[in-house]
Amino acid sequence: MAQMINETRPTASEAALLADFFDAGGRCIRAYITAVQSVRPDVATIWDNEQAAAQSQFQVPLVERRITWAESVRRSQRLHSETNA
Repeated sequence: MAQMINETRPTASEAALLADFFDAGGRCIRAYITAVQSVRPDVATIWDNEQAAAQSQFQVPLVERRITWAESVRRSQRLHSETNA
């Protein structure tokens, strides 16, 4: 809840931690999508597209300190709503 109302941008040290977090998470997600690809290529494509959208819509802008914590939450929620529609 705190992130949803936090209109500050990440500090430089927070942005560095986020970059590491997103990089590590991205490797894990990529491995999972690759494994799912052989069983459910349709689902793997959806997840791959969602991951790419997440990177461009809120992960990279947050790491680059171009958006606030609250804006990143709003963008994340919007993306997940669109994907699950």
